[in-house]
Amino acid sequence: MPKNRILDQELIEFIRSHSHAKHIQDTKEGINFPELNLTLKFHHVRDGISISGQQLQAESLESIRNGIRLVRIWEDEWVFRKKIIKSRILSLLGQTQRIYGRQTHAEPISAEQLKDFLTENHLQIPLKAKHKYGLYHRGRLVAVMAFSKGRFIERDGKKFHSFELMRHCNALGKTVIGGMDKLLKHFIQEHQPDDIMSYADLDWSDGNAYKRVGFELVETTPAQHFWVDMESGQRVYPNKVHQLIKKELETGLTEDDIMFGKGYYKVFNSGNLKFLKLINK
Repeated sequence: MPKNRILDQELIEFIRSHSHAKHIQDTKEGINFPELNLTLKFHHVRDGISISGQQLQAESLESIRNGIRLVRIWEDEWVFRKKIIKSRILSLLGQTQRIYGRQTHAEPISAEQLKDFLTENHLQIPLKAKHKYGLYHRGRLVAVMAFSKGRFIERDGKKFHSFELMRHCNALGKTVIGGMDKLLKHFIQEHQPDDIMSYADLDWSDGNAYKRVGFELVETTPAQHFWVDMESGQRVYPNKVHQLIKKELETGLTEDDIMFGKGYYKVFNSGNLKFLKLINK
């Protein structure tokens, strides 16, 4: 059996063994769960160049308009971050341990705690954040939220003290019901922001989690390309690629020439949904 088909079959078997949904449709468009209004779509990195970011974004936005949450699972993440992908799928299927926010308490966490938690539980690389909070349940850290430092921005002739919600993440195998709202309220009470901005990854999110806690959609950001090394699982994004190939670029070769020559695969994401929560209007 071809390697691509083996990976497809692995994902399908995992889903079938953990889903309680009565109807699962395995089609060329993805794995559909009609009763959950959910579609999971598996993408192979070797096929990444064959579909543009604009096409991916258009498909994702069309799904949202039709009330369907379209989740894209990329081959490199399934191969190298399988524990996290499985946990996310289980959460989408309602098969994780459910903890209620009222059963937790919020408190600040250290930079080291944030880094360790994100490394273990989040697909994106850990980052430096100014304000860091966690939810504890029976002495265990089960969710984190990280914010930028505040800055003043001008909007409609007025100055606003604005922050960015940079990361929100639950522990593997757990879903904290109301956890996002609880962490937000804790941060707002401590720092009194005028507004909070955040981005939702269109490969995974339909934005409803943000809307439920008072965010409004203000923009859809363009899809972007990145490079995948299937030997290591490394992803290289546009803001980092020129640092990696600075000397080669001086020879007159293009980014594509160099990165393809190094064995990387070019892949596109679907872009982001940009949200804003106004606290003091």
